[in-house]
Order: sequence, then C-alpha cells, then structure tokens
Amino acid sequence: MCGFLFFYFKNNSSLNNNNLIYRNFNKFKHRGPDNSNIEKITIDHNTLFIGHHRLSIIDLNQRSNQPMNSNDLRYKIIFNGEIYNHNDLRNELNRSYNIPWLGTSDTETLLYLLIHLPIEIALNKLIGMFSFVFLDLKEKKITIARDRAGEKPLYFGVNEDFFGLSSDLAGFSDIIDFKKNISNDAFQKYLQYNYVPSPLSIINGIFKLPPSSYAEIKINKILFNKYNDFNSLINSGFINFNYYWKIEDKIDKQNLHTNSEDIIKNTENLINESVKSQLISDVPVGAFLSGGNDSALIVANMQKYQKTETFTIGFDEKEYDESTNAKQISKILNTNHNELICNKEDAQNIIPKIQAAFSEPFADSSQIPTMLVSKLASSKVKVALSGDGGDEVFGGYNRYIIASKYWNFIKIYLSVSNKYLENIIDLIPNYFFKFLLKNNLSNYSRNSSDSQINSIKKKLKEIKNEGSFYESMISQYPTNCKIFNNLIKSQKNKYLKVSNDFINNLMISDFKSYLPDDILCKVDRSSMFYSLELRSPYLDKRILEYSYNLPSKIKLKNNISKVIIKLILEKYIPKEIIYNKKSGFSIPISSWIKKDLRDWSEELLNKKILEKHNLLNYKYVKSIKDEHFSNIKNNEHKLWSIIQFNSWYENL
Repeated sequence: MCGFLFFYFKNNSSLNNNNLIYRNFNKFKHRGPDNSNIEKITIDHNTLFIGHHRLSIIDLNQRSNQPMNSNDLRYKIIFNGEIYNHNDLRNELNRSYNIPWLGTSDTETLLYLLIHLPIEIALNKLIGMFSFVFLDLKEKKITIARDRAGEKPLYFGVNEDFFGLSSDLAGFSDIIDFKKNISNDAFQKYLQYNYVPSPLSIINGIFKLPPSSYAEIKINKILFNKYNDFNSLINSGFINFNYYWKIEDKIDKQNLHTNSEDIIKNTENLINESVKSQLISDVPVGAFLSGGNDSALIVANMQKYQKTETFTIGFDEKEYDESTNAKQISKILNTNHNELICNKEDAQNIIPKIQAAFSEPFADSSQIPTMLVSKLASSKVKVALSGDGGDEVFGGYNRYIIASKYWNFIKIYLSVSNKYLENIIDLIPNYFFKFLLKNNLSNYSRNSSDSQINSIKKKLKEIKNEGSFYESMISQYPTNCKIFNNLIKSQKNKYLKVSNDFINNLMISDFKSYLPDDILCKVDRSSMFYSLELRSPYLDKRILEYSYNLPSKIKLKNNISKVIIKLILEKYIPKEIIYNKKSGFSIPISSWIKKDLRDWSEELLNKKILEKHNLLNYKYVKSIKDEHFSNIKNNEHKLWSIIQFNSWYENL
C-alpha cells in the first residue's frame, strides 16, 4: 500500500518546477512513510517526474522500493496495493521465462507479468487491489490500471502544460488552481450523493480512472490540451481506454445458482480462501471488528490461521455504541481484542484532519469513526482486514429490503398512471403514513415530523421506473432543486439493469458507484492517513463473480438481509448475536451540528463563504439550516455535505 505521482511536463512549461512537485509529493507521504523516492527523467526534451511513497508490507528490503526498474532498465513501475496471488503468478512466469528475480515482492511479480503478457490477460490474472503506472521507455508508452472494485485510487488529467497521474488529488494542487477550476457537474453530484462519483473529480480536467479499467498512453503522442469531459479525453486519439472486466458480463442469466445448501458451502469456501490469501504479509495482520456480521465472519476465518489482533471503537453515547457486541464476539472467537471508547471530544478532534486525509470533498460522516479505528489499529499493526463490501455483495442495505417489499406495489400504480400514483400519495394522511413506515421499516423513527413525511412523499412522486426508484433512495435532492445557483442538466441515474432480478440490479448498481466512490474511498483515505493498509476479502473477484450469480431471494428472506452470511456465521457465534439489531457505523452528527459543533457549523454555513464560490443559493442553505436547528426537520446529511465542501474550499 503506497502512494505515487507521475507528471510529464512540456519543456517550456513554467510549472516544470522541482520545488512544486516535491511539495505536492510530500502532501501524501502518509500513504507510504517507510521510503520515498522521486526520479527526474528527460523524454523528447520534456521532463518526467516519477515518485513513490512506500508502506513496506511484502519484502521489507530496500531492493523492493519504487520506482522499480526491470533488469534491462527498459521498464519502470510505480504500484499501490497488494497482489494476493503473486506467488502463484511468479511460479507461472518461472515455467515460461528465465527471470532473474532480485526480491520477493508482489511489485516485482507485477512488473514482469506486465512485461511478458498482453495487458488484458495480465490484468485478468490478478487477484488483489491495485492501481499502477507501467512505463516502457523504449516504446515511450505508459499503461495505467485500477482494480475491479476500485479499492485503490488513481487520478489523472492533462492540460496545456502537463500530463499527470497521482494516488491523491493533492498531487495536482498548486499545479492547477483548484478554486478557479471546480467542476460544477462534480459539485452537484457530490451534494446529491455525499461523494464525487467516478470518473469525475471535484476539479475540472482531473478524472478518476474508473474501477476495472486500464488506459495505454503514447507519451510522444500526448495532445497537451485541457479536457473538461472524460469522454473527450479518452477519445482524444492518444489514449487507448478499455475495461478489462465488468461484473455485468459475468452474470449467467440462464444458469443462476439456486441450491441453498451448495450455495452456503461454496460461499463459505470462497470466503475462507479469500481470507487466507489476504493474510500474505511480512508484517502483522489485524482486523477491524465492528460488532457486525461481516467483520465477525472475516475474523472467524482469520482465527483458523493466526491469533488475530482485533480493533473496535465505541462511543460513550450508548445509542451509537457497538463495542459491547464486538467485545462479546472477540471473546467467543478468542482474539486479542483492542478497544477504545471515545467521547464526543475524541471524535470531534478528528474533524480538522478530514481535509488532509481526503483531499477531495467527502461527506459520509462515518469517515470519523473509520479514522478513529484506523488510528487505533495503526498503533499495533500495518495491515488490517475488514468486512467492507459485504453489504453490496450479499445484500445488506435497508434499501434492498424496502425495494423487495414495495417495488411490486409501486409498479402496479405506475402501470395505471403516474399522475394517479401522485394523487394516491397526496390522499394518504401523514399519521397513517407514519404508521405504515413504523411498521415496515426497522430503522424508521416514530418521531418523524410532518415535514419529513412530506419529503418522503415528494420523493415517491418522482418515481417513474426502476432507475428513478433507485435514485430516490440514494439522492439527497429532487430534480431541479433550488439549492444550486447554476443548475446544469446531467445524467443522474446510476441504476444498471443487468437482469430481471431488480434487487440484484440494485446491488450491482451500488457495486459500480456507491462502493468504490463512497465506501472504499472512505476506508482507503481514512486508513492510509494513519499509514495502515486495509484489505477487503469480500471483494475477491471469485466471490464477486459467484455472489452476483445468486438470485436475490437467496440473499434476502422474510425481511432478513445477508441471509448467506448469517447462516455461515451460525457455525461460529450464537444466533442471538447474529440476528440482534445493529446500529451501524454511525455518529450523532445531527445533534453535534446543533449543539457541540454549532459555532463551527454556523461559521462554515455563513453567507460570506457561500458567496466566495457562489455555487449555492444562500437562502436555500439558510432554510435547511434553520429547519435543522429548530428541530423541524433532520437535515444532517444535507448540512454535513455543505459543511465539508466549504471546509475543503477554505483549506485550499
């Protein structure tokens, strides 16, 4: 796990500045504090900077530092991540090629795999998390790629002065004036979803390479122009962009697995094999143990191979504390458990560090407990396994339950008339609507105000099809919302229809965007800020390709989510723990904004800051703030996203 930077400047660029590059490079040194190296190379009279920060995990010797060269010095690689099957791949290479290996790192294995095999064949052999830049100095060509789920980040962009790549958006700071180049499209999507979805970044002309994709770039063919649109860039003529893997192509619609006993056995074996493979390391490997089922099953499998250090944070506010569950699970599984009970001051002290950790606006407030548990774990281990991905792969989110219960009814109304459905919704009294929600949604609060009920009704009225139903569950604002000063028309619908299994389609849609751009962004930035490598066994490609070929009725039954995970876990811990209601990885951000963080929140929501960037309608922002502070409506997510954006903006 590391961080890298690759910048190719035109020879007459005023930005070709050693101090500028080194300053940006050092902004994300936390991604790899064990060794840092940056090289300067001249190619066709232009200047290339290629740098790497290393977090040493496999082959701790300096021979595995990066940038790494091939023996003939023709090739270079900078690589972030881990290849869990690299020993198998090395053995495969040894059967066909006489390679004089210098060390035992997965970086060296990847380097020679890319030298000897066509790119798509090489990428499809990899089991792991990765982003990399592979440079062929003879052909003057670079190849970049990102893992299937999007665990490891890779930003890239080009303008009149440079072509650049970085593990962190901070690599582009000062080279581009961020304040003058905020992407309106990315900003509006950020407010909708609390994250900036790929391939956009918050900065015009800088993009995220999408998960499971690669690009080949001829250095001497680069057209140094500014490209504000991703499609314009990849169709510019000097980039060959492709996807090497798509989950939708792995679905066998004619042959879905249906035998429950075989499914449980096969899934259990796949999870066990994935966990075992992800224990590869020359440093100790621990685990996050949240008190939930996903992490519990990961730890249960880890215990077959080692005595595991587990890490949990709790809160002194009982409503948000799952440390008791985690401690109980740890005792049953016999781990070396580490626990930190945080008060609100501990959590709030993390907030000033968020911008340094994320470098791009990000507003999933569970980033705070994730940073806290990462800090705790990093005090004892350099690597930890987590349960991330379990919800998207095995059906853990409440929206899947909602969809399975209500979509068929909504579909009937839609088949009659959209207008008819709107009239029906308006006729339902709010008190009866509250009754329906309270008796059908496990996390619904009976104290919801009429304003909140009206917001739910408004969302329901926007439902026209499967895609808009999905959008209604993941988006914070309705179409044509007045919060934006300059609303632009853009494609919002992130729903991907792969089969006639609507719930599986929801899971795949989450896998394609919410997982990489929210969940995996959160865990990568939070853990790497404390120089901790976090691995996610549920995202093994073998698990993905098997699980998404299971019908959703196997994953969700009788309003119970993640049935497969829970049935497997029954072998390890008591049912009363497994089926106990979980609070999730959350914090009381709603009350903090109104009370403990009120002065700070007010400062970041004031008119002066909003007028600086002029992206938001102050009157609208003030109205949702006043609703929240007056306890009329809980606008915590909307306000937190604005607060985090303004905090990021003010820290530029």
